[in-house]
Amino acid sequence: MRAAQQPAEQTALATRVKAAQEDAQSRGVEPVLDRFRAAVQESRAVRVRQFDEVFGLVMRDNILHGTFYDLKGAGRLRPDPTEMETSRQSAEPLVFPNYHEKINFAALTLNDDALFTFGDCAMVFDDAAIARRTSVFEENCVFFCERHQLGPGRTNVPPGHRAIWDQRHDLATAKLASKLHPGTQDAHFPDILLQTDGKEARHHSFIEVHIYDVLHRSALDYVVVRSRRANKSQIRQMEAALGAGKVKVS
Repeated sequence: MRAAQQPAEQTALATRVKAAQEDAQSRGVEPVLDRFRAAVQESRAVRVRQFDEVFGLVMRDNILHGTFYDLKGAGRLRPDPTEMETSRQSAEPLVFPNYHEKINFAALTLNDDALFTFGDCAMVFDDAAIARRTSVFEENCVFFCERHQLGPGRTNVPPGHRAIWDQRHDLATAKLASKLHPGTQDAHFPDILLQTDGKEARHHSFIEVHIYDVLHRSALDYVVVRSRRANKSQIRQMEAALGAGKVKVS
């Protein structure tokens, strides 16, 4: 989050937002953009994992949801031997210098949609529990580094592509205002903010959420279950732990 608070980041983002607003005004979509900004101010952070993992987190008060590197270091996770994993472990230290091992990833959403290609259970976080340790980023940081040709010889991440949690609507404006047109309805906003096209990560379009450090079940607002393995007994147990109406099955 501190990186998003740096003056260079704030200035560059403000410049992008101003340009987006001026373009919207010239195209006659300023009222649409105003509604979109208001909607994104209410957006939530959502992270998808496998049902068994989320069930374990919800059901035990002493369980913490660690980062990829926490699990790897504890011997509980072996990275897949894929190009994506290799690229990720190269890109993340550039975006999060000296603290990449402490980041949990999520996405912004305006409804219960999420990146379900990564699992069958979505955790929607309570704003109050994460706001002070959360920032947002233009896109998947791996693909961002690829697009900007960042690597060993070029390590400086261009400013203006991240924001603190309370300015997530500004980043969404800078990135997505050009996708709005006079006929855009409020019902279209969720699909503009988060697009899941196919099973490949490269085909998704979303604003990436970076949450610093581990997560406890108290950080959850509710969960969305799409798992066929979840039975009614497990759902009842999760509702007892989280509260009535806090487990949605879709």
